[in-house]
Amino acid sequence: MKLVIAGGTGSLGTRVAHRYAARGDEVVILTRGRRSDITHRQVIWDGRTVGSWADELDGSVLLNLAGELVDRRPTASNITCSSDLASNPQLRSSPPPLPERGRRCGCR
Repeated sequence: MKLVIAGGTGSLGTRVAHRYAARGDEVVILTRGRRSDITHRQVIWDGRTVGSWADELDGSVLLNLAGELVDRRPTASNITCSSDLASNPQLRSSPPPLPERGRRCGCR
């Protein structure tokens, strides 16, 4: 089986990738920036445009882990923030330190 993990460079994604690779499955991680500490094949994507990364989807299973953490109270501003981030991946960046999370677009 071929598993493609969008946003697979985080804690959950790397654990899933290791588990499936240990089973002998092919693992491909779609990422905005390659990381030298990840041994699985990484393909660059921006989350918005179709590029050569789309070829990786043929015959594969896609696990989408891309996005911002959603462990926030469902306040009006947090719901708006989550919606904005979901519709515009360019608002995302590498996660800031924990106390700063959610401040890029007004989430609390």
